[in-house]
Amino acid sequence: MKCPYCNQEMLSGFMQNSKPISWTPKKLKLFTHYNFTNAGAVVLSESEGFAAPCVIAYNCPVCKKIIIDYADR
Repeated sequence: MKCPYCNQEMLSGFMQNSKPISWTPKKLKLFTHYNFTNAGAVVLSESEGFAAPCVIAYNCPVCKKIIIDYADR
């Protein structure tokens, strides 16, 4: 994948966490499962049993950007 910012080739990898991975419209003060899955949040990945939540992500080491495609969770 080419970086949309600098047009260099990006590295494919994964974003991983021990909690659900979510995008939220504002910074949350409390770190609870409800806050990361409530209305307005985009849940990128949730844990499945003992597996850590993860999503495929593309890293541009040149301009320090990470792009996540969450359509195919």
